[in-house]
Amino acid sequence: MWSVRDLKHMDHRSLSSTLRVAYFAYLHSNIRYGIIFWGNATNSYKVFKLQKTLIRIMSGAESRASCRGLFRRLEISPVPCQYILSLILFIIDNRNNFRTVSELHGLHIRSKNQLSIPYTNLTSVHKGITHPCIKIYNSLPSNYALSFVLPHK
Repeated sequence: MWSVRDLKHMDHRSLSSTLRVAYFAYLHSNIRYGIIFWGNATNSYKVFKLQKTLIRIMSGAESRASCRGLFRRLEISPVPCQYILSLILFIIDNRNNFRTVSELHGLHIRSKNQLSIPYTNLTSVHKGITHPCIKIYNSLPSNYALSFVLPHK
């Protein structure tokens, strides 16, 4: 199994492009797999911390250096950004499963293009996939959200 120690070992002998390829081959593919299901979990911050450690190793930065610029320089998305992107893509792929406020109520109000959140008190629904998807979509600025407005059923 591959570990952080392997990447540290490669750091002294490899070019940064090789390290980037190794990152995408081993870690990135594991992060992307099923992130829509585990990205909202309480322990997902541990994956993000591991990702930041690897970014620092790949760029040769100190262990307490800020990773914001390093992510941009290496053109790698942080775990929270990957989770949000996967939720948005889920909405786009399954747009027939969501209803807007105007479809549900027939009212022309400010939030008519926002998705309707189903009312429930079940924690399992709030921690599932659809509830975070709707909350992320509704938090987008209207000019972004309108670029992929859901069609009427």
